[in-house]
Amino acid sequence: DERHGGRASGNETLSLRAYGLTTELKQYQLRFYSMLNITVDLRNGPFPGDDRVDTSHHFYPINTRFINLTTPQWGRSFVFGNTSVSLLSGGVAMPSVGSDVSSTDELFFTWFEEWIWCDVHIGPASGGTNVTIHGHGFDYHGDREELDYVCRFTDPNNASQVMDSKPAEVYDSQTLMCTTPPWGSEFPWLDTGMSMELLHGPRDRSLPLNGRQVYFYFYPVWSTFSVYNRHGAKGGDLMTFIASGLRPHDQLYRCSFTSTTSHDQINSTRATALSPTEFICVTPPYGSYFHAANTTVVLYEDYDYDLMVNSSVAADLEDRFGSTRVIMEERFGIQTGYLNESNGFVNTFEYFQVVEQVLRYPDERHGGRASGNETLSL
Repeated sequence: DERHGGRASGNETLSLRAYGLTTELKQYQLRFYSMLNITVDLRNGPFPGDDRVDTSHHFYPINTRFINLTTPQWGRSFVFGNTSVSLLSGGVAMPSVGSDVSSTDELFFTWFEEWIWCDVHIGPASGGTNVTIHGHGFDYHGDREELDYVCRFTDPNNASQVMDSKPAEVYDSQTLMCTTPPWGSEFPWLDTGMSMELLHGPRDRSLPLNGRQVYFYFYPVWSTFSVYNRHGAKGGDLMTFIASGLRPHDQLYRCSFTSTTSHDQINSTRATALSPTEFICVTPPYGSYFHAANTTVVLYEDYDYDLMVNSSVAADLEDRFGSTRVIMEERFGIQTGYLNESNGFVNTFEYFQVVEQVLRYPDERHGGRASGNETLSL
């Protein structure tokens, strides 16, 4: 490329001008060697023992003066950076007359690190998902140990919503691992995913991606709820959900309660999330329809656009997701609930029996005969 180098993954064409090449022989190849820790003999190449040397395949020249060669996959074994390059003929380095056109006889080539893909594209908005990045030329030797690799996640529709991971762990020249940040602690989830970048070095240098744009999908989760369960089966208590990645759309969320021993089920009224991390629903009057029971709790987005304030937003959501979307539970800290067969955590809420008032007394004095045997309605 124009930076006097090429991709660390190699497989690019490098054109050289030389003199006296033999067109009938496929004996020419490139040798690249690191300038960081070796001594160079211009006639014989690097001294033996250096571990940062790579050679290309053999090629025929175009004519006696020009040859095109394909660069090797330097970055599969070595870190990015500057190298010297020699043209070998029969395994022997050809002398250079580069000083006729530049300040030195040395020929140089810079390998640029890049990333290709990641192995995980989805995780909870609370963060903590390990994402392995694959590429070429990563600095696993610590040649520039003061420069960290960082994964950056950006809302493609709103560049101001951006969050970086902590410094990545580099395993080798082709592999490193980022842990996703808690995106949902500040921002809502996005069904199209967040665009992902790999940064390395000062001034937020973004490494080139040798492939299609990568997106990471943060799905919303809730971890626990708190409620002063005073009214039991009557309902009316405020249940506060602690979550990640909730969206600000009007009247989007409901919570649902289903008996653990039957199909009895009831939903709360619709409500708006207070923030990406908090939602309050009012427990519905379960006991008005069913007997007291222990229930499982589900938080979900309801896309019924007839009931939502912003019908255009709701219609778009309904078109993409159907009528509802359940917000997944995430086990975190101390919670009431149990693990299901798939090791998913299920929160529970008890609708216990309560009594509210006497509706009908046997007489008008709020009492009855001492002999009893009268009807009292509650």
